[in-house]
Amino acid sequence: MAYAPVYPHGPVETIGENVFMVRGSIKMNPIVRITRNMAIVREGEELTLIDPVRVDDKTLADIDRLGTVRHVLRLGPFHGIDDPFYMDR
Repeated sequence: MAYAPVYPHGPVETIGENVFMVRGSIKMNPIVRITRNMAIVREGEELTLIDPVRVDDKTLADIDRLGTVRHVLRLGPFHGIDDPFYMDR
């Protein structure tokens, strides 16, 4: 399956105990760029990705060190471009 490309994003940030975030963006056209943020919630060794954002290999390894992705949750109706990547993974 062909997945959406990796768009610009930052590192995994710790927001609180067992709560993390990756901030990113996507260029919609030559003028408009919108932000895309993924929340990561850890419970034990299980991770839930909220509004997933596809990330580069280094950041993916950082997420893997946090735990195992068990749930992918999309809250926004315009999110979802990266769901297939994480579902297949």
